[in-house]
Amino acid sequence: MAGKSAIQLAIFSGFLGSGSSVLAKLAGFYGIHEWWSLLWKLWLLGLMLLVNTLSLTLFSRALARSASSLAAVAGAAAVNYLCSTVVGWLVFDEPASLLRCTGIMVVLVGLVVMLKANSDTAEAKSSERKRKD
Repeated sequence: MAGKSAIQLAIFSGFLGSGSSVLAKLAGFYGIHEWWSLLWKLWLLGLMLLVNTLSLTLFSRALARSASSLAAVAGAAAVNYLCSTVVGWLVFDEPASLLRCTGIMVVLVGLVVMLKANSDTAEAKSSERKRKD
């Protein structure tokens, strides 16, 4: 259960990290022309700092709960990369090249393989403990 919880925290951390990037990009769009634009930009930057802090807190908890740091790091990075690409393409009209999409698919397939291997290892250890008892 601890491993599954760690992966869930890492994935949510990746979503929040991507959200933090979106807030930073939105804050960069606004110039400071009047007092309200300054307040809007400061609000977006403050919100970005809050979301980024929450993301790093969840990531730290995922690392602490994970048996291997690789699963937490790969989970958070893969989700962050995927979400950043999708949001960039949909919201900011950024190009999503075939090379980039292929890279995302390779990373996601690697993540699934790694999580499956971790799950199989945990099940094998659990069955060994049961046989010993």
